[in-house]
Order: sequence, then structure tokens, then C-alpha cells
Amino acid sequence: MGRHKNNQYNNQYNNQYNNYQNYGNNQYYNQNGQYYNNQYYNQNQYQQYGQNGANYNNGNNKKKKEIDKKLLIGIGVFVVFAIALIIFIVVATSKNSDSKKDDDKTPTQEEKDPEEIGMYIDIGADNYGYVSVPSNWVRFTDEGGAKSLQYSDINAEYIVSLDYVKTTETNADSLSTNVYNNLKSRGVTNLQRATVKVNNYNAYQVYGYYQDNHIWLVTWIFEAEDGNTHYIGVEGPDPKSENFEIANTFKLNK
Repeated sequence: MGRHKNNQYNNQYNNQYNNYQNYGNNQYYNQNGQYYNNQYYNQNQYQQYGQNGANYNNGNNKKKKEIDKKLLIGIGVFVVFAIALIIFIVVATSKNSDSKKDDDKTPTQEEKDPEEIGMYIDIGADNYGYVSVPSNWVRFTDEGGAKSLQYSDINAEYIVSLDYVKTTETNADSLSTNVYNNLKSRGVTNLQRATVKVNNYNAYQVYGYYQDNHIWLVTWIFEAEDGNTHYIGVEGPDPKSENFEIANTFKLNK
């Protein structure tokens, strides 16, 4: 009976101990569970905040990149426009400058007539003698020119003729009289005969106006040391033209 009672006490003690232990374990587990739950919650919340922060930063970076990209595009467009504007201004200024230069500049040698820039050539031959004419003059043949050596400008408006006879056959005085009478018979008006100088040669000058053709003819007839009586004739529409000064360039040798 005593043993039975002891067993009863032992069983009661063991049950109380087990209950206490279970209670303690449960409390520990509950505490640990709450701790772990809190820790898990905190971790999840931290991770969520971290993820949100990362997403926020990524969003900001993405927006910043988009803004930078738009800014670069805007700068590029502005630079292209500025370069195009500068090119346009330079081209326009250059054209205006060239136009002004074209307006202000005098004609170049290619644009001027040869006589305006001193480009002359000697035409003639032995016995005929030589005179200087603009370099663009060409050989000309007149039906009534007989054996005369003739040249004209490119428009055949002005013509120069060179001829000669032996002085032993005809002197300058006789030849000039024949020329005068010949022109008079052709109806030449304003006919004149005078004595002048042709490059240090004493000469007879005979000139007149072909009214039908509106052409002036001036001739110079003189004797030279080569034993010939020389004839120079210039004809053209304007008696004040420098072409009528060609006779003053006469020389016996080229």
C-alpha cells in the first residue's frame, strides 16, 4: 500500500512535470514561432522595401536615361540646324560678294576687246610694210581690192588695206590724185585731200564718206626708203574710232 501510494505520488509528479515541460515547450515554441514570424516578417518587409527601393531607383535611372536621350537628340538637332544656318549664311554672303565683285570689277582680258587691253599683232608682208591691228582681226578679201593685203575685225565692220607700187612708176602725189578722182566718180561725199604725217613719213591723206553704206574711208599715200609708194586705207562706220589710227603704226619691217 505504501508503494502504491508512492507510485501515485510519482505519477502525479511526473504528470505535473510533463505538463510543465509541455507548457514550457509550448511557450518556447510560441515565443520562438513569434520570433521567427517577426523575423520572417521583418525580413520580408526589408526585402520588399529593398525591392521597392531598387524598383524606384531603376525607374529613376530609366527616366534619367530617357531624359538624357531626349536631351542629346535635342542638342543634335540644334547643332545640325546651326550648321545648316551657318552654311546658308556663308553661301549667301559669298554669292552677294561675288555679285558685288562682278558689278564692281572691270572686264577681264577675255571679256575685253583686244584693242582695249593692248593685244595687237603685226600684219603685212615684205614690200607692203606692216601695221598693228587687234589680235582678233582676220584676213579679208574685197572683190575690188585687187592685189591689196586686207584684214578686218571679226564683224567685218572695219577693214584695213595695204598696197604699194614702185615709186619709179607712180609717186605719192600722182597716186593720191588718182585715188581722189576714183572716189569722186563713185559718189563718195565729204571728199577731202590733205597732207599729214604717218609715223614720220610725209603723206597725202584722202578721205570721204560712202553715204549709201554709211562707211568712212581714209587713205594715206607716201613714199618710203624701200623705193615703194605705199598705200594704207582704213574704212569703217565711226570716223572717231581708234582703228583709224592704225596707219600710225606703219613700219617697213616686222
